[in-house]
Amino acid sequence: MALQDAGWVVWIQPEITPLSNSRQLRDTTLKNAPAVVAPMSMTQKAMLEFAPVKPAVRSVVETLPSVCAPPNSAEVCPTITKGAETYIDLRTKGYKNFKTNEQANEKAGASWARNTAPNVRSTACLFSRILGDKPFDQISDPEMTAAWELMARLPRSYQAKTSKMSHQEAAEETDATEKHNQEVTRVKLEKKGASPGKSESEKLMCRIRRLRTATIYRHMQDFQRICVFLRKRGHLTANIMEDHIWDSAEYERRDSRLQIASQQHVTGVGKYPGIGGRMKLEQVALSHRNRWARHPGIRNLCPT
Repeated sequence: MALQDAGWVVWIQPEITPLSNSRQLRDTTLKNAPAVVAPMSMTQKAMLEFAPVKPAVRSVVETLPSVCAPPNSAEVCPTITKGAETYIDLRTKGYKNFKTNEQANEKAGASWARNTAPNVRSTACLFSRILGDKPFDQISDPEMTAAWELMARLPRSYQAKTSKMSHQEAAEETDATEKHNQEVTRVKLEKKGASPGKSESEKLMCRIRRLRTATIYRHMQDFQRICVFLRKRGHLTANIMEDHIWDSAEYERRDSRLQIASQQHVTGVGKYPGIGGRMKLEQVALSHRNRWARHPGIRNLCPT
């Protein structure tokens, strides 16, 4: 007690390391001494009292977001809705490649949330209604093929989120309505003695517009991105969209066919839209020019 009151400190060798080689606090002349008594200055007391403690080094795994780490092998494969929401959540936070060492880009994530997230949710809503909200690993190839063919038959006015009809009911009703309108038009024109070309063009005008090729392909791309994300996380062994997404040749074939049908719908052209389509457009333009030419206020402004 007297040593402590006098400002002396007792060190038990070798718990305290000397502060420097020039100022050792241990008496090395006493080889067998169990303890060394040496005075400590106020500066040395302050250095020991306020010495910074080095923080524990965290492992690399702890610093990474757990959401990007591969899931446990026992984790169940998510459903269409749940998998899409997980994908959207990570993309919104700024993750894109979903690697364990990826750093989030918050600015890119905010932009993606504004511009792309609603489309991905629409795709998930569409497929959850067509296939049912089942896990991704339970979707079969025949179901995928039937789903994409059904989507091509949907009318453009169909809203998956608010419609009371299912996709199958909407497609069948559209097919039936189109067939009925064409039959009524055919009977009506036959009574008038219209030519076969006229009947064919009128029947084509009764066609109901379906989903655009670009819209269907966008759904394909979004659904495939979700599948690739789930494969990286270990929920899927393969990309189930690989054999179903259109290549460039198939896309162009479907798109050109819809463009021809759309042109026939607008202009009333028959089966061959090339020359007939140009003639029809010229007739429409001439009709509009003659109509405006008869207007007294702008008669002199119309070209001759």
